[in-house]
Amino acid sequence: MESSEETSKEKVNKYKVIIIGAGIAGLSAAYHLTKNGISDFILLEARNRIGGRIIQIRMGNEKVELGANWIHGVLGNPIYELAMHYGLIDIMQIPKPHKLVASTEKGKQVPFQVLREVYEAYLCFLKRCEEYFLSEYLPPDGIDSVGQHIRLEVSIYLDKIKDKDERHLRELIFECLLKRETCISGCDNMNEIDLLELGTYEELQGGNIVLPEGYSSILKPFSEDIPSDNILLNHPVNLIKWNSSSNGNESDDSDKTVIDDSEIINNTEKSNEHMTNVEVTTSNNKKFFADHVICTIPLGVLKHKARTLFNPQLPEFKLEAVDRLLFGVVDKILLEYDRPFLNPNVTEVLLLWEPDDQTNCMKEDISKTWYKKIYSFSKISETLLLGWVSGKEAEYMETLSNDIIINVCTDILRKFLNDPFIPKPKNCVCTSWSSQQYTRGSYTAIAVGASQVDIDLLAQPLYADETETKPVVLFAGEHTHTNFYSTVHGAYLTGRTAAQTILSSNIPRELTLDCDEETTDLSSWIQGICLE
Repeated sequence: MESSEETSKEKVNKYKVIIIGAGIAGLSAAYHLTKNGISDFILLEARNRIGGRIIQIRMGNEKVELGANWIHGVLGNPIYELAMHYGLIDIMQIPKPHKLVASTEKGKQVPFQVLREVYEAYLCFLKRCEEYFLSEYLPPDGIDSVGQHIRLEVSIYLDKIKDKDERHLRELIFECLLKRETCISGCDNMNEIDLLELGTYEELQGGNIVLPEGYSSILKPFSEDIPSDNILLNHPVNLIKWNSSSNGNESDDSDKTVIDDSEIINNTEKSNEHMTNVEVTTSNNKKFFADHVICTIPLGVLKHKARTLFNPQLPEFKLEAVDRLLFGVVDKILLEYDRPFLNPNVTEVLLLWEPDDQTNCMKEDISKTWYKKIYSFSKISETLLLGWVSGKEAEYMETLSNDIIINVCTDILRKFLNDPFIPKPKNCVCTSWSSQQYTRGSYTAIAVGASQVDIDLLAQPLYADETETKPVVLFAGEHTHTNFYSTVHGAYLTGRTAAQTILSSNIPRELTLDCDEETTDLSSWIQGICLE
């Protein structure tokens, strides 16, 4: 028999914590609350599934990831540790050899030694861009972006090559690698990425790890450990009222962002029966009340709705940070065939597109050039190919029918492989992250003019007043991690941090690490770690 307290809670939907978004950040927050014995929370998800930008479908006999693909790095990666703990990684699995070829529009393959030479040079150029973040020297005047700096280095490199054809071939490879970089960074053009901030991203050691059952298998621990009653699907959030009895402004004399009590607004409908700090309204007009809210809404959605989603409105410094940061579009093109046609030893084909005529490029319609942003096709299996496209071209591709995309991709493969008999795929699936109303893009990057500080500003929680020991509104998601933005492990860590903030005692305490007397030396402690 239900207690009167339980019945009352059901009627007013009152909780200690509301988590908005069941992507990896929201799931991480819910997971850590659950593991610490806190069940008084509700997780509101707009879609009819959990996972956010982690989603898997089946194409033929293959499990295909439409979003996150790899665990980026091993050492210090909590997602890798989680996957190991739950037996999701086959440590005996031997990675398949990756052999790529690069081909021109005329169907001529580039000698591998030339490809390797250019790739190694490109990596050096990129490394030099990363070093500006910690170095004392500045880039040349007028060079603000990664794209500008790399192109400067490329021009110096190419000037040393006297043979016109050899120089042109290397230029095509560099351009292909820059297109690839837009898919890694999440932008339309590398001229959008701030040069001085590139080094803020921290790459974990260990390479990219593929889970045998696909990246989406990482969702299994969360779905098993978080009580299903604590997750509500199909509940898009329309309004977040935080301390709705007053209007929000930032305080000038505190390191906490607080409410300014001098500006009172008339929205105090809360009764004493369920007085709380937060009131969240969903699109089906349900209201949820809580002491704290963890907002994991993606940056792309915040760019569209941040000024109307919160009441009081977010402080101006947060809104400006939202505007300055970049949330780019990266899409996948998946092609399924009846039979194999690529050489079994080849796993990827780089597409070396000829540059557009500079006199006509400003006049060209993107409908006639969008496909030139596809930098490669790689094998998922012998009958399944994956292409990548980013930026404005990706946004345009999302408007096209599958039939058009199939025809375009078939023409591309026939041209670059110099084989008019390459078959059309029997099936085509394209992602549409820009069009998805609950993502509005793929992942975060630091645009020219933005900085790591903007990510810090996004992550900063909001307090009801200066006497509060815990924040009312907390923010999580890959866009709120200063070093691991754009990654799943970054999102996971921010969700965990938000949960820990709520779980922490009201009085800050010093954290200490107890070590055995024999292992007081850090290096010897590290040597004792076993990854098996």
